[in-house]
Amino acid sequence: MRERRSAIAACILVLVVGLVLLAVAGNALAAPGPTVVVGTANDLYAPFEYPIAGGAKSIGFDNDLMTAIAKRAGFVVVQRTFAFPYIGSPPGPWADCDMVAAALSPFPVRRQYAQFSDLYFDESPHGQLVFCFPKTRAGTVLCAQVNLGLAQVKADGTWARIYVKWFGVAPASIP
Repeated sequence: MRERRSAIAACILVLVVGLVLLAVAGNALAAPGPTVVVGTANDLYAPFEYPIAGGAKSIGFDNDLMTAIAKRAGFVVVQRTFAFPYIGSPPGPWADCDMVAAALSPFPVRRQYAQFSDLYFDESPHGQLVFCFPKTRAGTVLCAQVNLGLAQVKADGTWARIYVKWFGVAPASIP
């Protein structure tokens, strides 16, 4: 009888320790990843950016897409907003951002100060759009992470769902 109680107590102890370890591991998995500062435009460029909170934050296609990519790439987005003329020109106010998500086209003149992601949009009248990574920061690794996350959201249908949410119709194709 005593051996049976010891065996039951040992099983309960193993079960409790297992549950504690599972809870600790679950919290570790839920912990946020590194923070990525994403510059975006605070001007109205619908449906890519809609300023809210007096222009302190933007919502729209770019924001939803960046959030979905961040989730897959394992980082947390902190948004900083700027007027588009500043965000579309050489790094000045946005030089301390890790990347820019503001419906930017990969113009050759921008290559001198920015690295580009793969295309996330390629449709008239907006044209080809990419995320930018200032060359003044170490953006190569982040660009690779974003490209991987972008490929995942395109493949799993998330990109198309975000497109329908902001454009109201299904996309003709995914870039």
